[in-house]
Amino acid sequence: AIEEMVEAPPSVSMKEAFRVYQALCASLPPGGQLTHLAVMKGLEMSTELASTLNLLGALKRPRREERSRRVFEALFGVESEPHDERKISMREFVLAFSRADLGSMGLAIPYQPPQRPPILPLKEAFRLFDLICHGDDFLQHDEFVTRLRKFEHISDALGLTERLKTSDGAREIFQMMHGAMDHTDGSRPVDIAVFIKFFTGKDTAQME
Repeated sequence: AIEEMVEAPPSVSMKEAFRVYQALCASLPPGGQLTHLAVMKGLEMSTELASTLNLLGALKRPRREERSRRVFEALFGVESEPHDERKISMREFVLAFSRADLGSMGLAIPYQPPQRPPILPLKEAFRLFDLICHGDDFLQHDEFVTRLRKFEHISDALGLTERLKTSDGAREIFQMMHGAMDHTDGSRPVDIAVFIKFFTGKDTAQME
């Protein structure tokens, strides 16, 4: 039998690849590293993440083995068979899906992304957004962090209180929410779409 040639999925931006990598790492234990199996489980649970990486078609294949092979080939090429425990570094992941080599940019490798806070129910996330924004449509990121520190009952509910007590806490929150490694732009807006996507994993655009 002649095997079907598999084309690599279209590349995405480095920012989007980095965001998806962070999202897939969210369920890992502290110090854990992403594996092929963890990627498969994460993409099968989130059509939004799979769509971002242009892998929806691969994940619609009827057989699990074929779905796994398609994703594995997107990550590592076609030279080897899928192996569930194959580890995937951030550099490999971002390079595979964005064609951007983080190592050549002078970024520290290896890099362990911060662990995301627990996913919230949608209704609770909307309630907390209203509480922290006080009727505003959005907050600049620096102001968002300032209010989290001021209103500890809200940061507690969002699972961020302990993180904000660490020296890197504010930087980690910025990186996770905005999918960006450069955390110096404190004017980045935190609106309802950004807030809901981060704390619930849902896309408000798909709710309309």
